Amino acid sequence: MVLAVANRETSVFIPALILVRSGPLTSLSAHRRWRSPAVTAVVAWLIAAAVYFGIHAYFGPRPRTEESYFGPAMVLHSLSMPGQIAFFWAMVSLLPVLAVVSLRAADPFLQRAFWLVVPAWFAIHIWAARLGEGIMYLAPITVIIVPLVLQGLERRLTYAELRTAPVAFRPTVPRPRA
Repeated sequence: MVLAVANRETSVFIPALILVRSGPLTSLSAHRRWRSPAVTAVVAWLIAAAVYFGIHAYFGPRPRTEESYFGPAMVLHSLSMPGQIAFFWAMVSLLPVLAVVSLRAADPFLQRAFWLVVPAWFAIHIWAARLGEGIMYLAPITVIIVPLVLQGLERRLTYAELRTAPVAFRPTVPRPRA
């Protein structure tokens, strides 16, 4: 975890997965069994914040070499550069749309992971980073979205095969003679 803190996104993502694995967010404070993962995640986030601010306090402020944008200015700046939009769509493609379509067929773990991590991750990175930095979207895409889409595809294909199978199909098994 200490090494992961050097990467801000990873230090937020790993404790979020602890919460996803533990169960529904409404159960985290209600049941004693769920409190331990919630405390673990909060402590991990506090350690991440301490290391992050410690690194910045130790090295001090660094002047930026280019103009910095944040919030609406960053979104408008990214949208004004066609290359950024192309890089963003090349990275995410149709996977988020396919994930939403496959969501009903997914396991509860992947559903929780999707709703807890993906919308916040995309919103924060679109708001605070250039759209074309596709590597920033790699963590939720590889850990949550791709498995969700593959699982949804597998379950839809299995359901389609069952629907089209003959109703009276019975495998021929020899009966034992008495």
